Amino acid sequence: MVIEKKKSQKKRTLKKDKTFRLYLMNDEVNTFDYVVDCLIRIFEFTEEQALQVTLITHLKGSCLLKKADYDVLSYFQQELAACSIQSKIV
Repeated sequence: MVIEKKKSQKKRTLKKDKTFRLYLMNDEVNTFDYVVDCLIRIFEFTEEQALQVTLITHLKGSCLLKKADYDVLSYFQQELAACSIQSKIV
């Protein structure tokens, strides 16, 4: 019985601590300046951080923006979508 209790506690901990990742996806529509401005406004990035993320996304196709719970990332994804910027939660 003690073993079963430990297993169920471990399962609850894993579900509670699940961390997701939000990626910015490259597109051919938005300008660098527009994406940088949106990242600064939405994520409160510095200009340098926003430029680095935008450049990495342009060169590699995507860039990690944030790690958090799904609900938190969903909010940020909606904000990006409102700016017509593509993102993906994994």
